[in-house]
Amino acid sequence: MVAKTTMNGDEGMASMKTGATRIARELGELAELEVRLLAADAREARRKIVPGAAMIVIAIAGLLAALPILMAAAAWALADATGWSLASCLALVGLGGIAAAAVTAWLGWGRIVAGISTFKRSQQEFVATMQCLRRSLGAFGDRES
Repeated sequence: MVAKTTMNGDEGMASMKTGATRIARELGELAELEVRLLAADAREARRKIVPGAAMIVIAIAGLLAALPILMAAAAWALADATGWSLASCLALVGLGGIAAAAVTAWLGWGRIVAGISTFKRSQQEFVATMQCLRRSLGAFGDRES
């Protein structure tokens, strides 16, 4: 009887060792898949963020370099064409420049937000993986009891 108990104990340990090895191997595979997904998301995010950031830089550079001269010329042309005061034409043209810059920055920001939201996929996949792992470990613990 003692030998039988020892044998069953050895079989139980072997079964537990096999189960633990399987879980460790699956954890390794899951970790590798999570890292691959994160890397893919990072590449996709960079692909989306870089053009948006470039658009914002170009918008700022354009405003700093060309707009003051163009705005002054447009204001003078508007004053000549309408007979309005030069000050009111300068203000009107300035507001138009601000609106154009705001639209460009808004479009660029939208691209950046789209790139950042790419990581939600990794987060959701990680949560699903952890839930599956908890269920598996819970089932494994239930069998041992």
